[in-house]
Amino acid sequence: MEFIDHAVKVSDRNGLAGMNADPSYVAKLLTEVFSQQIFIDGFVHCDPHPGNMLVRRNPNTWNNALELVILDHGLYQHMDDDFKVLYAKLWKSIVDRNEESVRDVAIKLGVEHYELFASMLTARSWAEEKTGLGDKLSDSDKSRLLVMAQESFGTITQVLAGVNRKVLLLLKCNDLLRSVQMELGVPVNYFVVFARYAMQGINRSRLQQNPSILTYLSCLWDYTVLSWKLRIYEWLTTIQRGYSQVTDTFQRGFALQRANKRLVNHQHM
Repeated sequence: MEFIDHAVKVSDRNGLAGMNADPSYVAKLLTEVFSQQIFIDGFVHCDPHPGNMLVRRNPNTWNNALELVILDHGLYQHMDDDFKVLYAKLWKSIVDRNEESVRDVAIKLGVEHYELFASMLTARSWAEEKTGLGDKLSDSDKSRLLVMAQESFGTITQVLAGVNRKVLLLLKCNDLLRSVQMELGVPVNYFVVFARYAMQGINRSRLQQNPSILTYLSCLWDYTVLSWKLRIYEWLTTIQRGYSQVTDTFQRGFALQRANKRLVNHQHM
């Protein structure tokens, strides 16, 4: 038992600013901690709402590092190795946009409607998942997702009723993590973080089954290829985000210019 002091809620932006903590770093730390639990440790805290997570500076580290403190350990889920690897393959398939693999893994998890299941898991429409998983939903993406949820309500109920409890708890965990990131107001592409840890989990399983030099080299190659793919994807996402910000700025400037021009013309009438 430890008394936690000098800590703030993970979603308290003012409190984080007071300890000189970058919200982007906190959001990434949060994603990495739960990715480690899900894909590596197989022991997952399934109630990560803001009241159960604190951030503090650790005075026992040389750089007074930030650390995440998790409270309320009443709802954990153990993930056996088979399930952990299957779930890791699902996430890797989603990020790779491998529809056939997503379908096969979803069926093994007891889900027939793989497109809907992938959308429920990622909070993205399947069409967007096949064209890229960005770190921020556009208004049109949100509209498509809302329409899909309304039209597929009955099927969603069937999926939730048929899937095993581990997947249900992970769905809840994913939703809570996304809500914290939204409260922090920073774009963190947790798909990229999940994919890296999923690949690590898959490789650990392969090495446990066949701990040979060839297996190690194969795992190293697969992880390196995935890392470069994700790095390139992050670069493209950053460029796209910057382009969108510049476009929005110009559009607001043009709108303001037109409004001022109409105001001037009205005054001269």
